[in-house]
Amino acid sequence: MPRRQILGVRRDNGAFCMKAFITGATGFIGAHTARACLDAGWDVVAMVRPGSDRSRIAAIESRLRFVEGDLSDFDGALASLSDFQPDVCIHHAWYAEPGKYPHAIENLESLNG
Repeated sequence: MPRRQILGVRRDNGAFCMKAFITGATGFIGAHTARACLDAGWDVVAMVRPGSDRSRIAAIESRLRFVEGDLSDFDGALASLSDFQPDVCIHHAWYAEPGKYPHAIENLESLNG
């Protein structure tokens, strides 16, 4: 029995492509995740804060699409998701001020919407 593709979009060459929306793509783990998704042939949109250091994704930056925003702007994030309509959302964004992040309310707020 042939395998059926449930998620993704069909490309011009007939192949299916997953669509991923990644928060925190400029961070250590997020950059590796974005690279792995791209290497698998996925279409990736990265949500990044304005002025973020993009050095970790410099080698793949031309293959990514970007949405500038902040997770504290829930309506903006939701609009970006609605426009892109991803198959998966991968949430790696994190408030990481040394000494404060383990109990930072910003991390909980970004999960609760």
